[in-house]
Amino acid sequence: MQIRKTLAEISAMFAKQSGKTITFMQTAPDKIRARYLADLDLTLAGHGGDYLLFDYHLGWGAALLAKTVGGIFGSIRTKKLTVDTAKQTVRLNLAAFAEFRPALETRRIAAAWIEDGILTVDLADD
Repeated sequence: MQIRKTLAEISAMFAKQSGKTITFMQTAPDKIRARYLADLDLTLAGHGGDYLLFDYHLGWGAALLAKTVGGIFGSIRTKKLTVDTAKQTVRLNLAAFAEFRPALETRRIAAAWIEDGILTVDLADD
């Protein structure tokens, strides 16, 4: 089984969940730029049974702000998203999103990639 979502669909999903408009655009294979308050460059770095792992990079001004905020608040951990400021990673827990939950109840992520503005996730039976 395969899940395919355009970056525009993912942006709409985040807007629906959070009420915030975050735009995503692909900059290279497996690389996207997220735009909200500052640009966040994300590289798809791996996956687990029900999550995707991204490395992130900020420009120096945004990085300074993130270090200050990270020092005050520490890493961000929610049911859907975990940001590790020390490792500069973002873990997106797909099973926590209603759109992905049914498919991930009996399957695990076997592969994932971003190409032509589409996130594709291959699922394998448990």
